Amino acid sequence: MPDDAMPDDAMPVTSVWLTCQQPARDQRRGRYVPQTSSHPGKMLPSLAAHAIASYTAPGELVFDPMCGSGTTLVEAVHAGRPAIGIDIEPRYTALAAANLTLAASQGAAAAATVLTGDATRLLDLVPASTLGRVALVLTSPPYGRGTHGLVRTTSGGVRKRHHLYGDREHGNLAYAGWPRL
Repeated sequence: MPDDAMPDDAMPVTSVWLTCQQPARDQRRGRYVPQTSSHPGKMLPSLAAHAIASYTAPGELVFDPMCGSGTTLVEAVHAGRPAIGIDIEPRYTALAAANLTLAASQGAAAAATVLTGDATRLLDLVPASTLGRVALVLTSPPYGRGTHGLVRTTSGGVRKRHHLYGDREHGNLAYAGWPRL
């Protein structure tokens, strides 16, 4: 609705979040383990923090069914929200666990659980005690087999690394296409 068509006492609703104004490396520096850069498609911490602060209250459960390196979980526990995350790739759940250990050492007191498993089988993975308690599902699903990753400019052109999701054999949704996702 255009602003001039709104009642005088109504506030305009905006869907623009003024977050992520700092480079990703600066958002992660000191708050995430350095190996986090190896994940091919990381959510920006300030985006996760803003969504968590906007849609949950302290103590409410945050869930990420494709948690990767654990950005949603780390930002949740720093904000006083317990969190559960799942990822199909064991190397990424190990990375998420390392990031949560770092968060705890920095004073994040909320509890978080990281599970390795297939997000298409959630009810087989999450504790029954969490059913009906999730206040926010916040995830960044696979973008496809190849992602932005890390780039370096060389004399031979741009070289990418850490830009492919795990292998096809584990059922990674990055290989499944949009209909299955």
